[in-house]
This record gives sequence, C-alpha cells and structure tokens, in this order.
Amino acid sequence: MYELLDFPVAMGRADDVFVRDRNCFGESVELTFAEVLDRSAKFAGVLRLMEVSEGTCVSVASDVSPLTAHLVKLGAWRVGACVASADSGAPVRIVAGETPAQSPRERGAHQAFSKPVKALPSHFEGAVALFEGNEFVLDTVVRDARVEPAAVVELRPDAVVQCPSSDGPHTERLTALEAIKAYA
Repeated sequence: MYELLDFPVAMGRADDVFVRDRNCFGESVELTFAEVLDRSAKFAGVLRLMEVSEGTCVSVASDVSPLTAHLVKLGAWRVGACVASADSGAPVRIVAGETPAQSPRERGAHQAFSKPVKALPSHFEGAVALFEGNEFVLDTVVRDARVEPAAVVELRPDAVVQCPSSDGPHTERLTALEAIKAYA
C-alpha cells in the first residue's frame, strides 16, 4: 500500500489531487495525496489502538459518506486489514452517526462562541466506529493528538484487502495489487 500514498508524496506529488468525493454534508471535496496520507494514517493509528492487524475485517456501512469511506478503506489497508461493506460480523464496523451541525449557532452554542475560528475538517465527521460494544465518534478520535499515525505495513501482492461481505451489497474480492491498480 506504500505505492498508493507514501511513494507519490515522496516523489513530489503531495499537492496533486488524489480523491474527489462528497462529505457527510453533501459537499464535493478534493483532497491531495498529502491530506489523504495524513488522514488515512491517523485513522490507521486508531485501528492500531483497536488491535486491528493484517487479516482483520473492517466493515463500512453504505450510509457513511463516500469521502469518509475512502479514508477508512485506505487507513484499513495501511494496517493490512480487509475491508467489507456492511458486514455485521466484522470486529470493527464503521457506521454513519449523527451529522454534526456546521455552525456554533446550529449546535446551540452561546453567541460569544460564534466567532469564526479556523478548524480543519477531519473528513470523518458523521462516522462512528463500533468496536467491542463501544462507540467511538471518529471525528473526535482522529483529532486526538495522543493518537499516532500508523506506518504502512508491507503486504504480499496477493493479500486480500477487500472481501465480499456476508450480508449487504455485493462487494468484489480485491488483492493488494488489484487495489493499487484500481486507484492508479
């Protein structure tokens, strides 16, 4: 998976657009190689804390925003996990949670706090990780400074990184090599 993000950044393509998709607010967002590497490595760090490793299944519900689904998939692949869609038997499941309000006023904050403050989006807004009976709001966990980004693991080209789900929409099986070709 090094070839997907780390290598292009090292070769000077950090500011090139890697993905264009919709976030949980329905807005079209473009992310560069550097931004996707940063967000997916941080999410991979969250998965490491959940003891996700090569061969572990991480499922992504269909109601998760397309942009978040990209970042989840790339973060899971970074630690060698297999991604499935809507697999209720997966040890880690990513589902859509409550979409946060976009402004302090919509959140019901006092008007003194409505001054614009620059906040960089995590692009995990509106997503929740279900793990061992606990819910983790990904926007909060990914922003936590104590979570270290995870280094990419070396995968065999034939390692399965996307598996057909047992329930839900049909997803094709992909190996690491096929996944790299699909994104290229």
